[in-house]
Amino acid sequence: MTITAIIITKNEAANIARCLNSLQEVADEIIVLDAFSTDETPIICKSYPSVKFIQKAWEGYAASKNFADSQAKNEYILSLDADEMLSEELKSSILSIKLRVETHKAFQFNRLNHIASQPIHYSGWYPDRKVRLFPKTNSKWAGDFVHEILQTDSPLQTIKGDLLHFTCSSFEQMERKQRQYAEFGAIELFRNGKHIPEFLRLLKVFFKFFCIYFIKLGFLDGINGFKIALMSAKYLNFKFIILQKLEEQKNVSYSM
Repeated sequence: MTITAIIITKNEAANIARCLNSLQEVADEIIVLDAFSTDETPIICKSYPSVKFIQKAWEGYAASKNFADSQAKNEYILSLDADEMLSEELKSSILSIKLRVETHKAFQFNRLNHIASQPIHYSGWYPDRKVRLFPKTNSKWAGDFVHEILQTDSPLQTIKGDLLHFTCSSFEQMERKQRQYAEFGAIELFRNGKHIPEFLRLLKVFFKFFCIYFIKLGFLDGINGFKIALMSAKYLNFKFIILQKLEEQKNVSYSM
C-alpha cells in the first residue's frame, strides 16, 4: 500500500509543522492544499522537501478535499487537518497496514481532542471516531460548508491509536471558531429550507447543555467539561439566531 497524506490549510502556521512532522514516517507523498494563507504557512510547508504545496481559492471543505485527493498519485489517502497529528501508536498501526498491502478497506481511528493542550476524554468528545485512511478510487467527500462526510464503498476496519486534535489553544479561540461554524451551519440549514420553531430552539439549546454535561459525562472533565457544555449550547443558540435573521430577510424581500 502506498499513501498520500492530504492537508488543507488557511493560516495554519501555528499548527502545520507539528502535523507534517508526524507524517514523515508513514506517507509516501504529502500534499498541502492552501487557500492563500497570509501567515507563514506557505514558507513552513515549502521548507519540507516531501511536501507538494498547492494554492487554490477556498471552495468549501468537501470540494477542497476532493480536489486535493484528485492530485494524489498513490492508491490510499490519509486525510488530516492542519491542527491534527498522528500519535506514535497510530503511526505503528498505519505502518503495519502498509506491510499487509491492503487495497480495499477504509480505516477509522479514534480522535482525542485537546483544548489548551488538555485532552478531553468525555463530554461527547471521545472517541470521536473518524474515517481518515481510505482508497482513492471509490471514496469522496460530501457536504457544503461544515460537517463534510466521507462517502466510501469500502468496508471499514478500526485500528489502534489516537489522532491527536489540538482544536483550540484557548476557550476564547474555541468560542470564536464556533461562532464561525454557527454562521456556516445556519446558512446550510437555510439553504435546505429547515425551519425550527422558537419554542423548539429553546428546548434544543437547553438539552444540548444537559446532554453534554450530564448524559455524556462532561462533569468528569471538570471545569473544561462545564465550559464545553456551555459553549456548545451557545453555539446552537447563535446558529438559530442567524437562521432567524436569514428567514426574516427572505420574508422582507418577498414582501417587497
